[in-house]
Amino acid sequence: MLNSSQIEFVLFGKALRLGSVKTRLFPDDPEKCLLLYKAFFKDFLRRYSSHCALPLRPLIDIETDKEKEDLNEILESSKIHKLDMFVQIKDEFFKRLAIGVSQIQSPYFFLTGTDLPHFPFHFLNELKMERNTVYIGPDIDGGIYFAAGPKESARCFDIESPPEKVCHSLVRNFQKHGHEVKLLKEWSDIDTIEDLLKCLERFGPDELTYTYEALRELKKY
Repeated sequence: MLNSSQIEFVLFGKALRLGSVKTRLFPDDPEKCLLLYKAFFKDFLRRYSSHCALPLRPLIDIETDKEKEDLNEILESSKIHKLDMFVQIKDEFFKRLAIGVSQIQSPYFFLTGTDLPHFPFHFLNELKMERNTVYIGPDIDGGIYFAAGPKESARCFDIESPPEKVCHSLVRNFQKHGHEVKLLKEWSDIDTIEDLLKCLERFGPDELTYTYEALRELKKY
């Protein structure tokens, strides 16, 4: 792996906004969804501080100053090397992603989302960053949970594809633009209760402290 001056770890996601985060977990209760989303975010940062020394570049869908302040408060308490936050442009999902990643200052990027408190940091040991190589981590639902490559490859994120074909479409687009694509092992973000239960089977309270605290809080409802 390259050193920390050559790679930025882009964290792409949403602000702590009621009614817009993890709504498939509890469709009828957005407050529960927000509580868990905040826990996922904090657990990711907690584990990041222990497993990754790369500078983190937040790339977040923010609508108000208050949302930015709330996120910065969590980021500042995480004891990680955080770069300035990028605010996503108002456009289609993949356009926001492509433009956001292309704005980084380093020659290479790592990329993941804010709903992976159980992110597999050990997979990063497999990466050997090269100018023409892109790594994709396929999600079990057909999307991706991770990508890494040279900054100039960010344009390849701008695709039009139904959700179930995202990974396939991205691989083809990177290859179309001359990049060699290497696939990592499958993993999964947390969109449904089933995803959450599978996550809890792998990781205990010592590793996902905030998520387990949030689940205990939910039992009081």
